[in-house]
Amino acid sequence: MRRAGHDWFTDARANLLGHIARGGTPQAVVIARMGISKQAVQQLIDGLQGEGILERVPDPKDSRSRIVRHTAAGLRAMRDADRIKREIEAGYHSLLGAEAFEALMRALRSMTDKAEDVE
Repeated sequence: MRRAGHDWFTDARANLLGHIARGGTPQAVVIARMGISKQAVQQLIDGLQGEGILERVPDPKDSRSRIVRHTAAGLRAMRDADRIKREIEAGYHSLLGAEAFEALMRALRSMTDKAEDVE
């Protein structure tokens, strides 16, 4: 991501972005999903808001709540992330072959499903 021009991108910020839907997510939901302190999540969001990647907007369903959503720059970064992910997957597919790659993908999906069951 940094090579793609996203110098603000870090592992912690990537983790946060993974909890925000393309159309936005209530900040309280982001905090609950991340499993870290409210203050830590707010600091991450504040930093990305300062970089112009995220914004907070009023929740039309609850005037006390805020929706965290991607700005245009944030959506461009997510498109780059999607492209980079596809490139990495293509490299693994080339190295492993179709059958082993599909087995890897099944194993990863299984791990994700089991982790979600624990939450």
